[in-house]
Amino acid sequence: MSEMVFEVSQLQQAVMSLVAVFYKYSGIEGDPSTLTKGELKIMLQNELGKLLGKASDKAAVDKIFNDLDTNKDGTVDFLEYIKLVGCCTMCCNECVMELVNQCQQTANSGPAERSFM
Repeated sequence: MSEMVFEVSQLQQAVMSLVAVFYKYSGIEGDPSTLTKGELKIMLQNELGKLLGKASDKAAVDKIFNDLDTNKDGTVDFLEYIKLVGCCTMCCNECVMELVNQCQQTANSGPAERSFM
């Protein structure tokens, strides 16, 4: 019997990682299909700490949790979690686009006009 080997694209790997991260933290305190505020806080600290900065700040976690919990059931389900992922992705895209624009401006300026940090 031979094993079937599937090549997984970069996007498929990213999607699988997003799903895996959700389930890594969901169910620690309760329902395995949702995140409690405590589980969300741990996830934010471990997975997005550098991106979000003050993820350990109680007020910041409360704000993020309340913004995500759109059905107000006291938990964050997978669909609500995906909103967080979308927002983080948009922020990262804005940073990338800013860097691209800076590189283009530097490439388009004359040698005397270029500044280096």
